[in-house]
Amino acid sequence: MVDKELVIQAFFRDEAFEQTWIDMKQMYNNLGFQDPITDEMMIAEFKYIAQQLRKYKFSKQDQILDCDSYEEMADVVEHLIGKAPEYGDNRKEIVYNFMRDHWLINMFNALVQIAEMQGNEEDEDE
Repeated sequence: MVDKELVIQAFFRDEAFEQTWIDMKQMYNNLGFQDPITDEMMIAEFKYIAQQLRKYKFSKQDQILDCDSYEEMADVVEHLIGKAPEYGDNRKEIVYNFMRDHWLINMFNALVQIAEMQGNEEDEDE
């Protein structure tokens, strides 16, 4: 059986910069950014993105985790997805927005699955 609380807590884990770096490099490639930039520029952009993601995640943690049910958590995350800005004016903002949205969508999908599993478990108990 999956520990649902651990799954949810994993979304708020403070990831190592190394893992975030790998994810950012992949996102840059996925978005097709190919212009040459210096190592210093890349480091500055990656640090900005990692810091913004960390701030965003932890600013939403209590709002999401304080909910009474997984369905309510999913509703909060769905609301956050709907109100999040979609674009940016430069590469680092665009990458940040894509990574933020990816995090929110993955969490929403996990919450919906957990809520459905929980509903199925309650049905089996009856």
